[in-house]
Amino acid sequence: MKYIIAVLLMIIFNSCLSKSKNESQKALTFKSKESREEISSLDSLKSMEKNMISVSNSLKKVKEENQIDIRGKNGDISLVYKDVLSGALRIKIPQTFVPMSREDIKVKYPQANPDNITVYSNQRGTINILLNISDVLLENELSSVLFQTTERLKKVKGLSIEKSEVKKINNKEVAIIAFNSQAVDTRIYNLMFITDINGKTFTGNYNCTYEHLSKWKDIGAEIVNSLVVL
Repeated sequence: MKYIIAVLLMIIFNSCLSKSKNESQKALTFKSKESREEISSLDSLKSMEKNMISVSNSLKKVKEENQIDIRGKNGDISLVYKDVLSGALRIKIPQTFVPMSREDIKVKYPQANPDNITVYSNQRGTINILLNISDVLLENELSSVLFQTTERLKKVKGLSIEKSEVKKINNKEVAIIAFNSQAVDTRIYNLMFITDINGKTFTGNYNCTYEHLSKWKDIGAEIVNSLVVL
C-alpha cells in the first residue's frame, strides 16, 4: 500500500509539464509552421531548398530533444492496441502519442524506476498515459486499496474526487479513481487505475489538462476499459 501511495503522490505532482516548457514546445511547433509559410514566398529554387532543409532540421531537433509527436493537433482520434511493460499488459493508446524517453522519465518522475514505467504523451505533454509496474506484491484486496487511496487523496489540498469504484475489465478486477488536481497553471483531470499483474502491483494514470477535457475525458475511459493483462 505504501508503494501505491508513493506512485499516487508522484502522479499528482508530476502529471503536467510546466507552462514554460509547454510554451517552449508550442513555440517550436509554430516556428515550423511559419517556416513552411515563408517557403511559399521565396523567389528562387535555391533559397527554397535551403529553407526546406532548415525546416526539416528544426523539426528533427524538436522530436529528438523533446520526444514528442510533431504532427500537429489531433484531428480524428484513432486508438491502437499496444503491448507494454515487457509484454505484461495490452492497452489502447492514441495513435499519435509517442513514448517518453528513458531520460525524460528520469527527469519528470525521479521517484520511479525507469525500467518499470512507460509514459505516452501528446505533442504538448498536456495529455499523458502513465503505466507503472512494481516488484511490490499487491497484498490487500482491491476494495481496501481503493478505500485507503481515496482517503489519502481527500487530504490533498485543491484535489476533488469525482468517483471511485472497483470494476471488472476484461475479466480482471480493477480499482478506478477519477479525480481533479491542481497544477501550477491549470487544473488536471486524472483517471487512476490499479490492479495486479501476476501478483505485482500495477498502477496506471491517464490525465489531461482542462482545456482538453470535453474531448478527451471519454477517450480516457475507453483507454482504461481496454486494459488486458497478458
